[in-house]
Amino acid sequence: MLGLAAVPAALQFIAMFFLPESPKWLMKGGQHGKAMNAMKKIFHERTPEARQEIAHEIEYVKESALKEGHVTLLQSYSQLFTIYRRSLFIGVMLQVWQQLAGINTAMYYGPTIIKQAGWGGDTNQQTLIRSIPLGAINFLSTFVAVFWTDK
Repeated sequence: MLGLAAVPAALQFIAMFFLPESPKWLMKGGQHGKAMNAMKKIFHERTPEARQEIAHEIEYVKESALKEGHVTLLQSYSQLFTIYRRSLFIGVMLQVWQQLAGINTAMYYGPTIIKQAGWGGDTNQQTLIRSIPLGAINFLSTFVAVFWTDK
């Protein structure tokens, strides 16, 4: 059962071989031709709009690569705590709140908690089935969070 978790990881590992390289990474390395080919692969250069979008993205990537090429590690950390301070604070607090809320514990020990509360069935299978609403509520709450995050 534990080995079953390796299946999605193996599929993702295989799929990674078919992904194009990052155009930005290629531009930083001075491989402009490969970057253009990667963009063509991403945007499917079939229509004039797609060609225009590719040209726009290549220019954007060139500009951002030039800007980022002159930023030192100390400057990037400085930006993290000045420019991106609010985003960093929100991200850290979300992780802290998740740990303090204890949802991981409730999800992991859900069947045991349900059984000890007297709502479990006679078998482990019945207890697992009765803990499905806990997972369903967690799943649906994730969608609520995703929609509220974008606003």
